[in-house]
Amino acid sequence: MEVFFMRKKLMSAALILALSLSMAAPAFAAEQLSEIETAGAYLRERGVYQGDGSGDLMLDKGLTRAEMAAILTRLHGEGEVNPNIYTWACYFTDVPDWAKPYVGYCTANLLVAGYDASRYGPNDPVTPAMACTVVLRCCGYDAGEGSEWAYATACNYAADLGFISRSTAQASVITRGEMAVLIYHALRQNEDVFLPPVVTVPSPGAYQSAPGGGVVISQDSWSREDYSQKANPSVFTG
Repeated sequence: MEVFFMRKKLMSAALILALSLSMAAPAFAAEQLSEIETAGAYLRERGVYQGDGSGDLMLDKGLTRAEMAAILTRLHGEGEVNPNIYTWACYFTDVPDWAKPYVGYCTANLLVAGYDASRYGPNDPVTPAMACTVVLRCCGYDAGEGSEWAYATACNYAADLGFISRSTAQASVITRGEMAVLIYHALRQNEDVFLPPVVTVPSPGAYQSAPGGGVVISQDSWSREDYSQKANPSVFTG
């Protein structure tokens, strides 16, 4: 009889625990959803996130590397970019026309890198490591890269700062909503964070032939790729 009552008590305790967990799970999910929606609204207000034709931010959808470049450009450049300038700066051959200004901007400002000299992988999904790396760079946390954090440790570094949850950091890919939360926390932790100066990439019209076969550059600055591809080394001495 005593054994019967002991089993009954154990079963009751297990039932109570199960009910508690089932009630806690929706509450946790709702809290996560609220944070994602808050982050999405915050970034929409600042022009960083843009929705589809109906205004849906698609926060539950996956994020591609091309979309990531567009988000970073609006975040770092504080708005849209001039496609006549930065399209030319995108030297990857696999990037669609709509994404070339964004990938060009991010490449010129050293925010992203391709797989090699010609492949960027615009349709590839963004991993948490990619997302944390580019957001830390974009928001001015690159001073310690290589000592405090690197690509392999970017997720842990961002999680320690409270920018991303441990579960998101361990996922295989990141959603648009999770990227929004990451950016939201990175910006809110330091509203006055220093953003590196924008690199202005000259358009092809900035180059003019000079007597003797040299090249005259009419812009004040240019990217490393621009310099290596267009400049004539014999013109620059000393």
